[in-house]
Amino acid sequence: MTENKVRAIFLDELGTAVELLTGESGFGLIKGRSRGILSAIEMARRCAWSPSSVLLIGENGTGKELFAKGIHYCGRRAAGPFIAENCAAVPADLFEDRFFGNVPGAFTGARGRPGLFEQANAGTLFLDGINSLALPLQPKLLRVLQERQCCRLGDTVCRQFDVRIIAACNCDLEKAVAAEKFREDLFFRLAVLPVIIPPLRDRLEDIPLLANDYLRRLIAELQAANRGEAGEPDLARIPTGFSAAALSKLTGFSWPGNVRQLQNVIQRAIFVAAGRLIEAQDIVFSCHLERSAVKSSGSLLQQKKKVAYEFEQGKMLEILAEHHWNITESAEASGTDRRTFYGLVTKHALRQPPPSREP
Repeated sequence: MTENKVRAIFLDELGTAVELLTGESGFGLIKGRSRGILSAIEMARRCAWSPSSVLLIGENGTGKELFAKGIHYCGRRAAGPFIAENCAAVPADLFEDRFFGNVPGAFTGARGRPGLFEQANAGTLFLDGINSLALPLQPKLLRVLQERQCCRLGDTVCRQFDVRIIAACNCDLEKAVAAEKFREDLFFRLAVLPVIIPPLRDRLEDIPLLANDYLRRLIAELQAANRGEAGEPDLARIPTGFSAAALSKLTGFSWPGNVRQLQNVIQRAIFVAAGRLIEAQDIVFSCHLERSAVKSSGSLLQQKKKVAYEFEQGKMLEILAEHHWNITESAEASGTDRRTFYGLVTKHALRQPPPSREP
């Protein structure tokens, strides 16, 4: 092997290592500067080199799979496969076939294939939505995790595997355990290293960074997909940034769908915007949520008006009682003219209470 070829291989491996740490296959896609997200990333980095199971806890759309990939590609198993499975999408009657595999003739149509544990050997198996796994299936998963071997359907020989488990849930698994909806022994097997991923509403300061980063990615995708015959991208009508009002609107929303919802909103806005900037009117969270937001805002405004009305009414009664319901003296004490003060008395329909009679 020539020196240049060895040098090329070395540089290629070095570039791969750097990419694993900082690029899209590592933690590079997880953007944010807030304390919550930085703490989660730091914890995930520490987990990367541990062989123990990791439990990612976060709401839907917070980026749990990005964290799982970061842990995998920044750890000692980076060269191995990363296999992801959504537990909620696996029917109970197909669980064993999906996870353990089958041998030819095990059932009608079975041709023989490895299960997820075999596919992920020497790598990582990411079990998303682990809280959705049916209770009767949990002992089967626990047994395999404990023994580190499984039998394909129709086989009598167990196959060993070496797999690092990363599980994810969108709820409090400890409460599920207390409610007997999740096995305690499986919980302790999975939650050796818990990582809590904060929802977007708790890291609103990250939204401008997230929004601009995702917009740049969308533009790059459009540049790659919309090249004309001359090889130049046709992006004349695509916005390249956000107005201050648009960013203010984005940071003022509660984001029940988290980062995934933010991406969807930007994806819609980029084609709605008429100028070089995405404006506030281009941002639509969803018809239902917009109506809810308007309704909530109206309700809040009504509450504020009610509080202000009751406060003003109470102060008026205090002043009038202090000056024995003398309008002129009460007006002077309140710092307003008699006509304005009398108008407030009329507005609040205030009437002097009848004198109390001594028994």
